[in-house]
Amino acid sequence: MTYPTPPPKPESQFLTLQNGDRNGVKIHYTVTDNSPETAANAPVVIFLQGSGPGASGWLNFRYNVQYFYDNGFKVIVPDLPGFGDSDKPDLDYTLEFFAKAMLEFAEQLDREKFA
Repeated sequence: MTYPTPPPKPESQFLTLQNGDRNGVKIHYTVTDNSPETAANAPVVIFLQGSGPGASGWLNFRYNVQYFYDNGFKVIVPDLPGFGDSDKPDLDYTLEFFAKAMLEFAEQLDREKFA
């Protein structure tokens, strides 16, 4: 069985969370979007990986990203705190921690609506 060639990884970006127990935690992410004119109005999808060995945003979703990009979406793929190229602080990685971290992440990117 042959698989398609994965798309190239977009340039890495980082932002730093600033609230609560997340203060100072750097989040690594990539953004795949179209031209600046269409990207401003494009629907946004944020892919979040699960946990476990080898969990990483881009590696888990590289083929999905291409499909959504080809269909007009702006695609954002973060590495959750503790995974991939994001910071790995010595904290309790609870579901509440991840939820708050990703809501703050979206807020810092000025995203009120996303799937």
